[in-house]
This record gives sequence, structure tokens and C-alpha cells, in this order.
Amino acid sequence: MSLWQFFTAVMAVALLAGWVGIAIRYRLRSTLVMGALILGPPGFGFALYALFPGPLPVDDAVVFLFALLYLTSVLAVIFQLLRPRRSKSKPTVHSVKSLSRAQVRGFIIRSVVVLWLSALVYLFEPSVAAVNIAINGAWMLIWIPRKLRTARYETSAEISASPERVFTFVTDPGNWPLYREDTELISLAPEGPLRLGTEYVSRNKVPARLQRGAVRQFDSRNRVTAFEPPKSYTWSVVDLASNDSRLEFEPMASGGTCLNLRSELEMTYLEACSGSMLNIPAVLAIRRASDAGRFARLKSILEAAPDQ
Repeated sequence: MSLWQFFTAVMAVALLAGWVGIAIRYRLRSTLVMGALILGPPGFGFALYALFPGPLPVDDAVVFLFALLYLTSVLAVIFQLLRPRRSKSKPTVHSVKSLSRAQVRGFIIRSVVVLWLSALVYLFEPSVAAVNIAINGAWMLIWIPRKLRTARYETSAEISASPERVFTFVTDPGNWPLYREDTELISLAPEGPLRLGTEYVSRNKVPARLQRGAVRQFDSRNRVTAFEPPKSYTWSVVDLASNDSRLEFEPMASGGTCLNLRSELEMTYLEACSGSMLNIPAVLAIRRASDAGRFARLKSILEAAPDQ
């Protein structure tokens, strides 16, 4: 085995090990697919050269690419050392805006990794490098249509209380701690019951199944965009392109209320490029379970005392 065959064999094994490590650590469909997308074609190209070597690469080009990688790594370490450190005693809380900035950084890093690996594998298997660029380019083009980045879901519950009573109870943020255990109200403007134009900041925990990196909690700024008592009200996450939810209070023949939550979730383009749409089944399952638990607690509270 020649030196370059050994080198490409090591690269192929390293990329495979990297993909397996990512898959085991995060256990998300998105990381599994994105790891295969970014590391798979170059790994195949290196393995192909190790088994069936072709023309020798230009030594200086290989050295240049690794020198570039080394320089980038040093700069990244320096940047991390210069950043203010968070207190380990405080929970890591991010806002929707900070998560959006993280998506931009992630997109840039993934693009750089794809280009660097493509340039390196080009020196050994040019056709594989071209395929790698084409595959990753096609992946980014797929998510341009908004329709492919949008998901909708509904959750319903029947409560033996009048729509007027349920509406009044639910639109009073002072009652939220009684049944919304997964949500902490940080601010509310104006104070008092919800009305058209009310803005509030809520803090939610990231479900363990969806945790990546240091993000454990996130704050989102919400605005009431429609208010029709006692029929419905709608709110949106202000800092997202489209994340609307509508809670409807439909009267039942028995005198009770059918509570129906309709939500629309639109991923940003960069978020979809990171593979987040692949996690939508898990996200919706978690949201439905959370909504069902919240509605069950609400039902228990309101049915404990009859309508006055």
C-alpha cells in the first residue's frame, strides 16, 4: 500500500467514525442524515482511492489544504477563548434571535466543511468531489419553497364548562402556572388579561430528545394578533417568519366547550438546510403530548367547580 493509499484509508475511517459519533451522541434523524450528507461522499471517495488508486495528488495542494485547516482551527480556538464565559451555575437560556444567529453560524460552518472536503477529495477522485458539491447544492435548493418548510397540527379537548368561562380563564396569564407547567411567563405588556396587541415573553424548556449543544431553555416573544371573545384568539412568535397558533372555543350541545388548538410551524430556510425538517415528526409528537397534558390539567381545574 502506497503512502497516499494509507492516507485516504485513514481519512475514510476518520469520516466514518465522525458520522457514527454524531449519530450516537445526538440520535436525531437530522444529525444522522446531515452527517451522511456532509461526510458520506468524501468518505466514499477516499475509500475508493485507497482500494483503487489513481494518479498521485499534488503534494503542495494537500499541504496547503491542511495548513488552511490548521489556521482556521487556531483562529476558532482564539475566538472561543476571547468570548465571555457563561456562569456554569446559571441555566443556559437562549432567545429565538440567538438561535437564529446560531443557524447562520451553523450554515457557514457546514458550507466551509463541504467545500474543504470537496477540495481535498478532488485531489484524489475529482468525479466524487463534483458529485459531493452537486448533492449538497441540491439539498439547499430543495428547501427554498416555503411549502416544504411548513408543518401544521391540531390538538383538541372537551371541557364541561361554558365557552365564556373557559375563554376568560385561559386568556388570563395569571392562571397559566396552574396548568402550563412547561411555560414560564417572563414579561407581559400590557398587564392583565390578554387582548389584541398584547405582547409577552415566555420561557420554555427544550425537550431532552431535541437538545443539541448547550441550549436547554429558550425565550420567545409572542404577540396576540387576533382576539374574538369568546370564540378564539390567535398569537404569533414575533421573531420567526411564521409560527402562528389559534385557540378556538366551540360551544357543544351539552353546554360544554370543545377546545381546539391549530398551529402552523414554518422553519426558516437556514433551519431547514440544517435538517430540522427531518425532526418534524418528533417535534409534533412532543408538542401534541405537551398540549394534551396541558388540556388535561385545564379540564381538571375547570370541571372541579361548576359554572357559576
